[in-house]
Amino acid sequence: MANQGKYIYCIIPTGDGINCPQEGIEEKTRVYPISYKDIAAVVSDTSLTICDPTRKNMAAHNRVLEALMKEHTVLPARFGLISDDEDKLRGLLAEYYDTLKNYIGRLNGRMEAGVKVFWQKEKVLAILKGKIQNFSKLQEAIRTAPSALAQALLVEAGRRIKSQSEEWQTKYGEEMYMRLMKVTVDGKRNYPIDISNILNASFLVDITREGEFDAAIYELDAKYGDWAKIRYVKPIPAYDFVNIEMFLK
Repeated sequence: MANQGKYIYCIIPTGDGINCPQEGIEEKTRVYPISYKDIAAVVSDTSLTICDPTRKNMAAHNRVLEALMKEHTVLPARFGLISDDEDKLRGLLAEYYDTLKNYIGRLNGRMEAGVKVFWQKEKVLAILKGKIQNFSKLQEAIRTAPSALAQALLVEAGRRIKSQSEEWQTKYGEEMYMRLMKVTVDGKRNYPIDISNILNASFLVDITREGEFDAAIYELDAKYGDWAKIRYVKPIPAYDFVNIEMFLK
């Protein structure tokens, strides 16, 4: 392959015995390690200098990480990181060696779990009708008012729903987050995805306490499940607990 670069997926503790059946970003490219001391960058050969963040490319990147996570502690690289050649990449591993080792040690035996909680529209509207004075009248006015007035009333209804959602994000989102933090190593609250998103958080969970974390999720679902929907994904690459910007030269 002309002008062969190295597309970087992640860093792992060792390159010995790596088994990654997934193809790389480009079809029919082999995924393999480039080692420095006792760490390795997992790469595939590429002719690209810039990798477009298409759904296909990002899915390929994530498939490699998911395959490696089954057998290795994975320090994920940001999408689209490409080194010119193997020597430059080894130089990068040497330059950031201590930092990479520290992060690998932090992630060893742990997984990232993502938790998102959304309120259910029908339940929320029922609660608002009972809680917010004249909300039912506002809904009826929207249905019967002329279009210009109806638009203004929709804005007012949206403001009230947004206010209620923010209240729940503060109250219930915090309560859910703190409950899960009791069985995790670390956590991070992220910005809500949309108005219905009460909690959007990532957690670093010790593998030995995975069952406890699962039980905490089930506990929250039993407590809030009649009006809130919990989306729980694990394990996922630990992007939220890695803060490295490696500058390729």
